[in-house]
Amino acid sequence: MSDPRSLRSLLAEGRRLLGTFSIIPSADIIEIIALSGLDFVIIDMEHGPFGLETVRAGLMAARAHGLRAVVRVRTSEAALVGAALDVGAD
Repeated sequence: MSDPRSLRSLLAEGRRLLGTFSIIPSADIIEIIALSGLDFVIIDMEHGPFGLETVRAGLMAARAHGLRAVVRVRTSEAALVGAALDVGAD
């Protein structure tokens, strides 16, 4: 990824971005997604077996390759949303 700006700023500009969901709790999968040239990944805790530790590992893999990463949480509980943000979700 050559553009270091945030996902939010790129979307606000109306840029077309290409990404995918990941339901497999593996940092290796996130790394493969990053190396594929996509702009972002959505780590899906709602439909995948991710826990906060596997989310953290996935986010670290994404950051290592400059991939923007969003976390889709299971519920809209403030504690769960906050925890996803605390571990580094965009």
